[in-house]
Amino acid sequence: ARAQGHVFCALTTGRRSERLLLERTPGLPEVCCVQAADHFAHALREARAKGFACVAWAVFFGKLVKQAQGLENTHAREAATDFSLLAELADAAGADPATCSALAGANTAAHALERAGDDGVRARLVAALVARAKIAAQGFAPGLDVRYRVFDLKDGGETLYADPLPEGI
Repeated sequence: ARAQGHVFCALTTGRRSERLLLERTPGLPEVCCVQAADHFAHALREARAKGFACVAWAVFFGKLVKQAQGLENTHAREAATDFSLLAELADAAGADPATCSALAGANTAAHALERAGDDGVRARLVAALVARAKIAAQGFAPGLDVRYRVFDLKDGGETLYADPLPEGI
């Protein structure tokens, strides 16, 4: 991508998130997509080292949670999902105590997302996680413009959050 003059790349967690991003971003060259998988910190550092000015992570909710936790590697064996963090952020997003408790007791990130409901709390929770993930990203690659596209594993990959991508894509 850099050899072809692109200053933007999309980091995806795998083929599904890459496919959803390409389907929903007309004009995004496939050469700009990198399947970074669980390597959150490494991918960001490499993107910065290669001279990219902006990256966009295309992730599902579970990986977003792990990135928001500031984990360098988001694989399940590296660290557990912090459900207390989800409950805390849901509380700050205006969730009622029962919803916060349900998130704290969820089995998986997808399960927690289901329990977050659809009354605006879910959208605010996702936005709060994105904000935290961007802070973590800055710790790994200071100065790199990091954006997000977050998809739901269900419902055909519903877009839960979408930062605008740079002009000219």
